[in-house]
Amino acid sequence: SILTMLGVIIGGGAVITMVAIGEGAKKTIQEQLKSLGSNVIMIRPGKRKFRHVRSGSQFAKLTKEDAEALKDLKKRGVPITGLSEEVYGSVQIVHSNKNWNTRLMGVSPNYAEIRVSPPQAGRFFTEEENTTKQRVCLLGKTVYENLFPEGQNPIGQIVKINRVNFKVIGLLPTKGASYWRDRDDVVAVPLLTAMGRVLGRKHLGSINVQVEYPEAIDSVIESLKIVLRKRHKLGPEAEDDFYVMNMTEIREALDKTTRTMALLLGAIAAISLVVGGIGIMNIMLVTVKERTREIGLRKALGARNADVLFQFLMEAVVICLCGGCLGIIVAGSVSWGVGQAFDWPIGLSLNAIFMAFFSSFTVGIVFGLWPARQASLLSPIESLRYE
Repeated sequence: SILTMLGVIIGGGAVITMVAIGEGAKKTIQEQLKSLGSNVIMIRPGKRKFRHVRSGSQFAKLTKEDAEALKDLKKRGVPITGLSEEVYGSVQIVHSNKNWNTRLMGVSPNYAEIRVSPPQAGRFFTEEENTTKQRVCLLGKTVYENLFPEGQNPIGQIVKINRVNFKVIGLLPTKGASYWRDRDDVVAVPLLTAMGRVLGRKHLGSINVQVEYPEAIDSVIESLKIVLRKRHKLGPEAEDDFYVMNMTEIREALDKTTRTMALLLGAIAAISLVVGGIGIMNIMLVTVKERTREIGLRKALGARNADVLFQFLMEAVVICLCGGCLGIIVAGSVSWGVGQAFDWPIGLSLNAIFMAFFSSFTVGIVFGLWPARQASLLSPIESLRYE
């Protein structure tokens, strides 16, 4: 019976584990998207990348004047709550005898609010520090750990970014790694400081626009496109020389993908339960043969067909429920191990546990019914003669 339970243990445990891992992955994706900001539209120069190659004009650019024109939309009643500009570049940062090659991010002072990135230590820079091109910076977790390996307080320390002295005023919040890069391997400085004193850029890397409410995102995107196309002097037939990324669309696409994967994993787990149920049916048929004389004796003493059927059916159900309970324990252990290994918030829900328990009960009924019926139809006379 213990060996027979194994199929149900694996199947029931797989159902719970797959649902838990799927929920954990969903929560992780939601947290990462939340760190990009709520109701945020990202505008970047050029066209989208196709197979890692960005098509379109290499001269496509976004300027400070573009950003100012988009800010003016708020005065016209377009539901925009804020706008931040960004510029990027690779730099070398040095502190004491430690150096690290990282990604520099020049951002507007309201970046922390729009992208939900309040510093976890220290403070963010002000509009005055941006306007006067002050040399202040915030370090990402990866940069901090490489420059200050002994864990000392970096606030107030001086670091060199491309040989220019900068004062550390804060630490950026931990955002984790994505599949293409470490999002904590970054140093943030005021936008105008980055453009004028470090990178020597005159054009923006991206513009982030925060919309007042989700329902207005589509209409705001249309308004943004009209303004940018007019400023870039694009004709009616010309393609956009910029592209827009909508966080809501990305979130919906990822949610749909996650649900599809959860259904796929659930189907695989269901197959395990079916295999376990077939194993139980086989062993119960063998049990009927082995206990033929017992069945004949019970019937000779007055047991009805329904009594015998109920006895064998309950045996199958009890085996499945015991297997289901053990599967729940196994699933909890596996889910916890996966969560520790991959640092995922595993979503072990009561619904998944109930579903596995109900599935085990159903398997017991479905696959135990045929052997129980075979036992109930045995003739008492033939059964007592059985050797």
